[in-house]
Amino acid sequence: MVELGCGTGLNFELLHEKIGPTGRLIGVDLTDAMLEVTHRRVVDKGWRNVELVQNDALDYDYPAAVNGIISTFALSLIPECDLVIQRAAQALALGGRITLLELQMPNYWPDWLISIAMAFIRPFTLSDEWLERRPWHTIGRAMLDKLTDVNVENRFFSTTYIISGLQRATGPKRPN
Repeated sequence: MVELGCGTGLNFELLHEKIGPTGRLIGVDLTDAMLEVTHRRVVDKGWRNVELVQNDALDYDYPAAVNGIISTFALSLIPECDLVIQRAAQALALGGRITLLELQMPNYWPDWLISIAMAFIRPFTLSDEWLERRPWHTIGRAMLDKLTDVNVENRFFSTTYIISGLQRATGPKRPN
């Protein structure tokens, strides 16, 4: 399993329970300071099957036939999030799954409510560029294009969503 944008490894406890002691968990993050905290967490827990990689999610070189890829509140911050999904889908084993948890702005919200919401979430690195880019649309299209059985669940008044999909029946594809 690969977690893109793993940050300080807050998801590792649950992910490690899922993969067990014989599975493999790879945490990828761009920031060395985040990975230092994650490394301490891994050492403190005694997990020997966790690998940490400092890399941009867009440039990460996945191992072959990954069973699962997860990202929480990270992928939509990357302008080329569709390319990240494309590369991730190519690395999946047959039946492998990509699952993302992301923020979005509901289409039905009036502008004044969006302005208030942006004031609250701006400190968490979201910007007006993010709002103009509307990455939730890009992510949805990329998932539908590259995966099958895509499912979307809106949460918290449609301000967050979970989207997941499976590798197509053709199996993993590797670029030439």
